[in-house]
Amino acid sequence: MHTALLGLLLLAAPAAAQDKQPLRPATAEEQKARAAVVIADYRHDDLLWENDRIAFRIYGRALERAEPPSSSGIDAWGKRVRWPFMDRQLRTGDQHADHGEGVDFYNVGTGRGTGGLGIWYDNKLWTSRNYVRPHILSARAPKSPTLPSIMIPGRSIPSARCAKRGASPCPPAAISPACPRPSRRAAPSN
Repeated sequence: MHTALLGLLLLAAPAAAQDKQPLRPATAEEQKARAAVVIADYRHDDLLWENDRIAFRIYGRALERAEPPSSSGIDAWGKRVRWPFMDRQLRTGDQHADHGEGVDFYNVGTGRGTGGLGIWYDNKLWTSRNYVRPHILSARAPKSPTLPSIMIPGRSIPSARCAKRGASPCPPAAISPACPRPSRRAAPSN
């Protein structure tokens, strides 16, 4: 029995490896770009954005149906190159392997990733669902995905997530029509 199972696993391993594609080299034009934003409709509408130092991804609503349970966490990718690579790497089907330009080193799973939204209420983490639609002005301008409200017992709390080129996923001063200016509160005195 164990020998037959081992044989099936050995036969299945090469078949699974054949689903992966090599990373296509960046064209000269692609190497000139320093920032990019892409809606990966081939990957359940993931929203990818990157600058010349780091790359991020959030998951689209289609992923909730395709791979439940899904997460509205933010995925971070490390980079070795200054040009955009995420879209090409994601298309390989092997984004968690280093192909020389960078890697999706963070496995978000159902967690919050590097900045996903959530509220602790009644000893439980209540999170937003995956983004609904992005507001992309251009590859070099602020973008802000629309997120559904976080539902907790007896309340609906609006979600907002803002990003701008060259910044972390949620900089405090990122302003776009979909992201109102944050309120400024006095810091507590010591």
